[in-house]
Amino acid sequence: MNANKLFYKQREGTNLCAFYVAESIMLHGQRTYSALSGLEYRRDRVAEEDQHKAIQEVLAGFLNDEVLDPKGEHYYDGRLKPASVDYSIDLDDPNYD
Repeated sequence: MNANKLFYKQREGTNLCAFYVAESIMLHGQRTYSALSGLEYRRDRVAEEDQHKAIQEVLAGFLNDEVLDPKGEHYYDGRLKPASVDYSIDLDDPNYD
């Protein structure tokens, strides 16, 4: 079985990273197409546009609830200063976890 066929891959030069992350997460919870009957496969292919809409709704809901809402876990109130980020991290350091 070719593992590359199980996952969508972002095309080079695009900025659709969030879409492909969400699609990959959703696919892990579903059966692979090889496990589906012919009728189920055709039904799922027709429903691909609905899957895209579902992903859009999930991402929009996350942004609305967690980023835009002041009570959300990822809300940004503008008080974080870029200088607080440690740019001296060496990712090649064997002691870096």
